[in-house]
Amino acid sequence: GGHPVSGSDGASSARGGRDGDLVVVCIEALVRIRLRLRPPSEVAEQFSERAPDMTRIWTRYLAALQRDGLVDFDGQIHLALEILLNDPVARRRAQRSCRMLLVDEFQDLNPAHMLLIQLLAAPGGAIYGVGDDDQTIYGYAGAQPDWLIDFTEQVPMAASHRLDVNHRCPPAVVRAATALLGHNHRRVPKRIEAAPRSAGSVDRPIAMGSADLSDQPELQIISSPDPLGDTVTAVVGAIEQATAMSSIAVLARVNALLVPVHIALARRSIPVNAAGSAEFIQHRLVRVVWAWWRLSAARPGTRVDADDLRTIIDHAVGTRLDLSSTATGPRPAGRIPADLTVRDLEALCRRSAISDRASLQQVSSVLGVCRRAARSNRSSSEWLETLCQQTGLGRMQAAHTTAGDGVLEHDHLTALRQLARLAPSFDQFGPLLSQIGQLSVGIDGVMLSTIHRVKGLEWPFVVVHQADAARFPHRLADDIEEERRILHVGLTRAAGRCVVVTGSDPSPFITEIGIC
Repeated sequence: GGHPVSGSDGASSARGGRDGDLVVVCIEALVRIRLRLRPPSEVAEQFSERAPDMTRIWTRYLAALQRDGLVDFDGQIHLALEILLNDPVARRRAQRSCRMLLVDEFQDLNPAHMLLIQLLAAPGGAIYGVGDDDQTIYGYAGAQPDWLIDFTEQVPMAASHRLDVNHRCPPAVVRAATALLGHNHRRVPKRIEAAPRSAGSVDRPIAMGSADLSDQPELQIISSPDPLGDTVTAVVGAIEQATAMSSIAVLARVNALLVPVHIALARRSIPVNAAGSAEFIQHRLVRVVWAWWRLSAARPGTRVDADDLRTIIDHAVGTRLDLSSTATGPRPAGRIPADLTVRDLEALCRRSAISDRASLQQVSSVLGVCRRAARSNRSSSEWLETLCQQTGLGRMQAAHTTAGDGVLEHDHLTALRQLARLAPSFDQFGPLLSQIGQLSVGIDGVMLSTIHRVKGLEWPFVVVHQADAARFPHRLADDIEEERRILHVGLTRAAGRCVVVTGSDPSPFITEIGIC
């Protein structure tokens, strides 16, 4: 999940797209170069482990755009800066036509935007900025609250006019959001008050262990071991109380956690407006688990899918083997026959080159354990935990695998565990994964979205899903104050009621807003 430039649209197929993660990494790197104005050499060094050829990719990409006469989204800003900085005549002409600049969403500016505005506004610096530093949540693209905190330094002789009444949210939500942001130090001093509400609204937050919506509180905190079930119960309860489905939003820190919600609501025939399911199924951890499931479910004589074996070896073992079937003569190290069956894996280990044998023996050993778990009629959850123990997936939760909103393998593994509970038997787990890419979406359904994608929007009923200690602050976050701002944005999307579902390990931010 995240800002549109964060690579949220996958570019690879569900089973064969090993380059999907590289594409996302490259997009993140290009954002840093062109919007955060970092030198390409510096960015290439930062991304050297995840994208060793970043300099070559960057050069070829720009050459391809120039050859085809194209400009991409970020290139509009980057090229405009080049013209204004290098062409005095064009700069003066642009400045004469921009005597007064009105800039909305000022807190979302990145360094490239800010430089563009300063160049256009010079020499008078007539800039009218409208924004809220408490909604600065695109830090990965270079946005920072300092643009508003230090506005008078950026714009000489500037004055400020504060809007301190929240006309959208109920008082309980405004108080909670205000208390949360009171723990931040880098912000414009202010205190937001809620506009007067109609009589009869329940102006009190409630902390409880189940999704009891009978008294319709403005703000409700639900903490239980089943966040997925609590979120679905909250949505169903709102619908039963005649809330239109298009008036409901389920918001999460990352896209992966919304996929089980989508499945669970679809099973209840509740239409959903969502994005991100295809992205989820293309993630490399999900591809690895799905490949292991197919091999575990296959009959002994079934031919091993080359892509499945490549995915398993690349990720779980760390060895890259050439699985092509075009080799002739003696097979060099790393070549595997195209007609390999599940039964043949063990025999292949015995006749493989020494450099490959350890890798293939490990695959064979893990596969044997997983196949026995499958044949013993264990549940999907038990099989998945067996796989995690055997391959170390559970120990690799801190691996950084995508960009933008900093998605962890931990997030996808959490989602897979929730999906496994939706598919009780082992035989149901693979078909459930195959359905994810075909989930139906309707614009009039319940909105499922990351918080990053909905800033500026509002719904009468909002569920902040899985506000636990692993997501708020997110495990990869290096700016705790921005993490508070992200949760604040999620809470304040609610124009009527807000339910926060935490799971059994609530975010420390829940305590900070005054609810234990």
